[in-house]
Amino acid sequence: MTEKRPSEHPTLALSNPQGAGAALEQDPGAEKRDDATAISAPPTPDMPKRSPAPSVPPQRRTVLANRYELRGLLGSGGMGTVYLASDLDLEEDVALKLLRREALDTPGALERFRREVKLARRVTHPNVSRTYDIASHEDDFFITMEYVAGQTLASRGASTRFTPPQVAAIAVEICKGLEAAHQAGVIHRDLKPQNIMLERPSGPRRARVVIMDFGIAQAAQVSAGQLTTMGQLVGTPAYMAPEQLSGLAVDPRADLYALGVMLFELLTGQLPWSGDSPISTALARLRTEAPDPRLIDEEIPAELAELTNRCLAREASARPDSALEVLEALEQWQETELGSAGLAPTLVFSKQRTAADEPAHSLSPPSSTLASASGDPRPGTLRSRDVQMPSLSSAKASMLHTPFPSVLTPASGAVVTRDRSPSDGLGSTTPGETRSVAVVPFDTRGNGDLDYLAEGLAEEIIDLLSMTRGLRVRPLGSVVALRRGDAEADSRALGAALGVEVVVEGSISQLGTQYVLRARVVGVADGFQLWANRHRADASELLDMSESVARAVAEALTTPSSGIAPRRAPTDPRALDLYFRGRHEYKKLDPSSALKAVELFEQAVELAPEDPAILSGRALAHARHWFFGGVGTADLARQSAELAVSQAPDRAEPHLALATVALHEGDAVAAVKHAKQALRLAPALADAHAVLGRLLAETGPADVARAHLASAEELDPSVDEWRWIHARLEALMGNWEQCEALLHDVPAAPSIGGWLHVARTSIWHDARDVAERSLSHPSLRSPEYAVVRRLFQFLLDGRRDLDVDSIFNPALGSSHSSSRGSAFRHQVRCELLATQGQEARAVIDLAHAVDAGLIDLVWLERCPLLTQLRSRSEFEPLRRRVAERASAVSAALA
Repeated sequence: MTEKRPSEHPTLALSNPQGAGAALEQDPGAEKRDDATAISAPPTPDMPKRSPAPSVPPQRRTVLANRYELRGLLGSGGMGTVYLASDLDLEEDVALKLLRREALDTPGALERFRREVKLARRVTHPNVSRTYDIASHEDDFFITMEYVAGQTLASRGASTRFTPPQVAAIAVEICKGLEAAHQAGVIHRDLKPQNIMLERPSGPRRARVVIMDFGIAQAAQVSAGQLTTMGQLVGTPAYMAPEQLSGLAVDPRADLYALGVMLFELLTGQLPWSGDSPISTALARLRTEAPDPRLIDEEIPAELAELTNRCLAREASARPDSALEVLEALEQWQETELGSAGLAPTLVFSKQRTAADEPAHSLSPPSSTLASASGDPRPGTLRSRDVQMPSLSSAKASMLHTPFPSVLTPASGAVVTRDRSPSDGLGSTTPGETRSVAVVPFDTRGNGDLDYLAEGLAEEIIDLLSMTRGLRVRPLGSVVALRRGDAEADSRALGAALGVEVVVEGSISQLGTQYVLRARVVGVADGFQLWANRHRADASELLDMSESVARAVAEALTTPSSGIAPRRAPTDPRALDLYFRGRHEYKKLDPSSALKAVELFEQAVELAPEDPAILSGRALAHARHWFFGGVGTADLARQSAELAVSQAPDRAEPHLALATVALHEGDAVAAVKHAKQALRLAPALADAHAVLGRLLAETGPADVARAHLASAEELDPSVDEWRWIHARLEALMGNWEQCEALLHDVPAAPSIGGWLHVARTSIWHDARDVAERSLSHPSLRSPEYAVVRRLFQFLLDGRRDLDVDSIFNPALGSSHSSSRGSAFRHQVRCELLATQGQEARAVIDLAHAVDAGLIDLVWLERCPLLTQLRSRSEFEPLRRRVAERASAVSAALA
């Protein structure tokens, strides 16, 4: 046998408070090594081939008990974390479940686990995943089990409506496994779709239906007396037999009850009972009998419906006596209905990997007491024949009350989950097992000149991971915002606060003309290092470096990386550096930074004239500079956006750039069209939601605008502008307290845009207390905020004696501004003139705004400063023109 314990696989102590991340620094001589071997994530069959990645030393992973190398995360939950591991002695893959220390705190718990593992090892049946061993690493214990490639029944059921013959075929296999286990004296106690694996066929081998997690749930239980005292439930309430819920002794018929719930769910697409909570749903079975499945779907065969109801009998004595009895009934139905051959379960599977396939393992991510930790749909959401998409209001409610952002796609009204808590048990529109990850901005070791690069590389990795099926990726803004609130928090603490399973962290430094990126993937639950590498590359290889990291992260999370398309990096390293710098400046939202961004992108385009990312950034920078009055930028903005789309029509960013350019040109309908296309390509693109939210905040409806703005804010909380737009909308809708709440952090992170929103909305609502408080803030002493000071003082002086022409600077647009910038400039002038009683002049500016392409119907109809103007004869024709444009926007959204 080949020895496979090289020094690059250090065994890491579980008790290390820094987690396995400390291993990254174990090789002080690494930077001096020039003959490093290039090692990256091994390609999966569906991963596109690439040229070699930048040279890196061998990757390091955690090894437990000097035998099991952790290769990837499979799931985490109440009892522990499940990893894909390599058995270095036997040279084969296993599933390794690291038990939480709390699960072993109960007296006798460890012995109970040992006993149940020993018992579970007696079950050797193809339809039951094998349990191998329980072992320890220092003070921690883990269980090793068979690794099965496939997907859970819950995941497949979320995307596939099974026919009755297919349901019977699956149930036959489950019954075979249950009968073998029951004959060995093993009761599952937590049977559910998340614990049933549908194995992918491999070569000539017949696919299996495999029951996972046998004996483990039983080992975790306490005595019946303690159940009552401690209020604990062993199992998943939706599938638990009445005797389990009552804390009584159970026998194999409890597993048959759970099988009955699954049969009901597979046949009808819903659970037998419903309730306001998992517990109330579970308790309903103590009071009422299960309904006949045929009341939900009359096409369900009577024999299957009756068998299902027998399994669901409240009294165990009324259920079938054994899994064998259920098996025989199913096989008899198959022979009667389908012929003597029955139905081979291979009809349920496809040998082709589908979009619903997931990284598979021998046991589902362990469940907590009340919720699945697997990310599978909650019980009762297996796909039914008639799927109703959520209404707009329900989509919005879902978005605003889940710990991770839900994205409202305007094309369909469906809620698309980019990422979601690993323990909330809620469903996703993308079926399949999902892993959650956050990328922490790389540490620059105090070199502020590399901040832009650290941010840019983190965003590149996030963008690449976001394209990977099965990953939920936290946007960089969420991480930055959280770290801003607690600068001392380590990456694991950030990961826990963000609700993710793993964190990508590291550092970047510069050695001469080369960059050194140290990156690692760390499990949040236990600090284990799933992957670590040191990349050394020239500037021209930075995008290759980010792609290499993204692919390794996908592998560490046992997720196929087929969605990570190779990026064509600029051949000139200076272009990439300028691209990162330009993007960094663009995010600052002020006139001078917009000009700097334009200059940087112009230099980058000279070096890489056809790069779609650089062209998109150039278009965005020119559009913003045009808004602030930049001369000669309009044509360059459009040309760059159109060329970017032609170069990369399947990427979202060029379409976002084209939407932004159209918005500044005054073509709101085209802006909607291109923003929708960007969202089709990348449903979690925050900037595209912001474009639609901005438009709808002006045209209505307000609820849809709020939904898009809330999506943008949640997807990237670091962009203050989106909260300002939201605040402006609430101010116009009369929700002043909500407006103030959304603008409350402007003084803490001052900017010209933020202060202008505070000043403008304060004048609308005559909020003199806000003006007085704001004028005392130190940031307003800066010369760049002179216009803001004058606006606040104007309010305190009783809204009189203000020379409107004298206050305008680039922040409020100029005669050279884009159509949108010009309309904005005339809007503000109209407000200030109207509040001084100069109605005739105000109407003239309003007409100029409309001529410039104004679509802001909400402002026109609701701004309190325009009350007197609305009674003038000139007003209504102008309003009708704006209303027609708003209607066109609504039609484009439909």
